[in-house]
Amino acid sequence: MRRLLKNSGCSKIVRSSHPQEDPRRRSSATPHKGGGEGEGLMAVFQQPLSGFTLLEVMVALAIMASVILTVLGAVNYHLAIIADERDSTALTILARAKMAELELQGIPQKGEGTLAPAHPELSWQAEQFPTDLPVLQKLVLRVWRTSDKREVVLERYLTK
Repeated sequence: MRRLLKNSGCSKIVRSSHPQEDPRRRSSATPHKGGGEGEGLMAVFQQPLSGFTLLEVMVALAIMASVILTVLGAVNYHLAIIADERDSTALTILARAKMAELELQGIPQKGEGTLAPAHPELSWQAEQFPTDLPVLQKLVLRVWRTSDKREVVLERYLTK
């Protein structure tokens, strides 16, 4: 590191044996003698190699893999729950619509069929049962999907 000193109009080059402090090179810098003119007068500081070791990279990858697998498992689980609830809601809505249709047409003692043409994969069965009170009848309506046997059962009490 050179600096110019001005003494009474003449300049002189002075080599410093202590280089100026660089805040980036404070801690783990190791002195290394530099070659060139004036060998030995000036120490050049060299930074240690920086980067990640293979072990650090492997540990980071293992942590990331476990986090990703956990998140994917949770997402899959919740997607399955959403699909089940969607199916259950659809079956319940269709069963309520069929119940309203049966009430408007007159309720048979026993009836069954499919919800075709809109939903040919769904079947229904309705049946009336007597109750302890002579003025009430219990109507039970079952709607189910023939492929996976998922079903919804609605019960309604009707007056005669």
